[in-house]
Amino acid sequence: MSGDPANTAVWGDADVLVAPISATIPVGNAAFSVDWEFIGLLDGSSGFTESVETSATDHSAWGAGVVATTYGDQKTTKTFTSLEDNETVLSLLYDTSGTIAFTGGDYVGDLGVKDFTSKVRIAFVTRSGTNEKRMISKNYATVAASGAAAESEDSLQSKEFTATIYPSVGSVLWYSYKGVSA
Repeated sequence: MSGDPANTAVWGDADVLVAPISATIPVGNAAFSVDWEFIGLLDGSSGFTESVETSATDHSAWGAGVVATTYGDQKTTKTFTSLEDNETVLSLLYDTSGTIAFTGGDYVGDLGVKDFTSKVRIAFVTRSGTNEKRMISKNYATVAASGAAAESEDSLQSKEFTATIYPSVGSVLWYSYKGVSA
């Protein structure tokens, strides 16, 4: 059996968007509503990494050893690295509600302690030519800083985040679309 090159892609462009949990998921390649905010420039060399973890419990019987294994508590995470210092990124790192004023790319005010349990929708979008792939949290996600932020004179500033995606009641993690870009 041979593979199909149409199922592969080198994605030339990518976006991460966040929105309140009440935001509508765009169907197919429909436009994202104004509730969705772009993270901004992303580290393309890091890309997105996805991890699926599941707990496993072995069940033993006398004289027989392990007779069954049960699985549960699936956890899906996706990491990305932002290269911007903008309102959306700051709101993922800190509590910015009512304490900071943003004007264009400038800001002034207090950055408070973030509640990393706050629920959001998150979308990962990649594009190659006229094709697009979308993975949008069906239920909700939490987003937290997962690595050290870096700023130096010879490299771009960066902030790594991990989004934890929680399944819906029907065990659905993602709304997905792969097809023609809008």
